[in-house]
Amino acid sequence: MSEHTITENRRHPRIFREDTLSVKVIDSARGTPAEGPALYCSTVDISASGMQILITDPLPIRQLLDIWIVLSDNVGTFNLTGKINRIVELDDPDEPEGFLTGIELLDTSPDIKAWREIF
Repeated sequence: MSEHTITENRRHPRIFREDTLSVKVIDSARGTPAEGPALYCSTVDISASGMQILITDPLPIRQLLDIWIVLSDNVGTFNLTGKINRIVELDDPDEPEGFLTGIELLDTSPDIKAWREIF
């Protein structure tokens, strides 16, 4: 990935790894995942409190997401809830097109305890 000037706000060390995940926008009125297909994308890095993902279309800052991720080394499958706190459009022609999206994982995530135990 190209270098970006971004303020580092992480509370935990990041692990650079690429894993596939599915994301659904959470309907704020109902508090449940919105109808329609999931968005499939990949992580750039993960930590105990968040992750950075690469998506093709931007989503709004503070948007809540329902996340399902299977870690590639058979650590497990995790259902997490996250909030978008940063999004940066990639504009380097040598990099994939899309948006780097920073997601903060919420303490109310169904599998947050198991997620944090792997770090």
